[in-house]
Amino acid sequence: FCKKSFRGLRNHIRSICMHINKEIFKQSSVYFLDEWIAYTEQVTGLKAERVRYSNPGKELPVLEAVLYLNKKGKIEMPFTCSYVTIRFLPTETKKDCQLYQQWAAVAQLFAEDVQRRGWSGTLVMPPGFEDARPFQWLGIDTDVQYTFITELPYSEEKLDTSVRKNIRKATKLGYVIERTKDMDQVFECLKKTAEYQKFAYQLDNNVLKLCEKILSEEYLFAHIAKTSQGKVVSAQAKLALPGGVCIDWLAGTDREYIHSGVNQLLYSVSLTDVSKKGSLYFDNCGANIEGVARAKSQWGFVLTPYIVIHRNPILNLMKKSVKKNKLLYEMAYKLKNG
Repeated sequence: FCKKSFRGLRNHIRSICMHINKEIFKQSSVYFLDEWIAYTEQVTGLKAERVRYSNPGKELPVLEAVLYLNKKGKIEMPFTCSYVTIRFLPTETKKDCQLYQQWAAVAQLFAEDVQRRGWSGTLVMPPGFEDARPFQWLGIDTDVQYTFITELPYSEEKLDTSVRKNIRKATKLGYVIERTKDMDQVFECLKKTAEYQKFAYQLDNNVLKLCEKILSEEYLFAHIAKTSQGKVVSAQAKLALPGGVCIDWLAGTDREYIHSGVNQLLYSVSLTDVSKKGSLYFDNCGANIEGVARAKSQWGFVLTPYIVIHRNPILNLMKKSVKKNKLLYEMAYKLKNG
């Protein structure tokens, strides 16, 4: 395997990443639907505002966004959304220099508006929004996080051997995957994971039922996995827009069945379903915890950065310091105890 071949492979991978990063930011998602906006307003108490950032007298380029405002008028991330609802629509130019100039102009307008309004907590920009400088130039603290994204239908050839083995294992064990409207079944699986990992969801089964009622099966793809005896042991909920992005929203599995391969089978079947309904991309919605990132990487999707902006840079620095010191402590402990 010569250096020339390696460079060719590296450039090919890089071109795929750049293609996905550019295209994903142009795509719409369920987050832009009137139905989703109404649902989010109802369950969070926030007020939505559709905004467009463009140069005077020009339709394109434009940044389209839906901002959620709290009672003080500040921007706030609703617990229903993984990202700020925003997308970039350039002109038809293919020149990178012109695309950059168009992006820089409208991104600056957006960053200035965010600073003017103010925000609460942390704002998470969507994948493809990987240029943090419009915020940094305003003195706003930013960070980079990551997710995995793939074009649909996904390529089975890119799957790690372990994923294929788990899918075959779950199939042989007789697990059955079904789409469902029963949000009680979905929530019970979410609770199993939340209890094991010691966290609490900000939603309950009534919030899920309202989502199913407002979005219906057209956009909400809820799947459950049953054992051969009919016991529901795993569930996932995805928000899929035909012609747009499918967002990995919720997932939960009974820990007793975590090594059965049922998770992999459930993902495989559900991704096939949303692909058949016309979604163009799938977003794993985060790969920032080491164990989670390792598991998600086995699907062969493209690692994609996104930007996070913080309200309190000192608090953010303290959090980073705590994490760093914790890692150092764990390393020292391992060295000391062999």
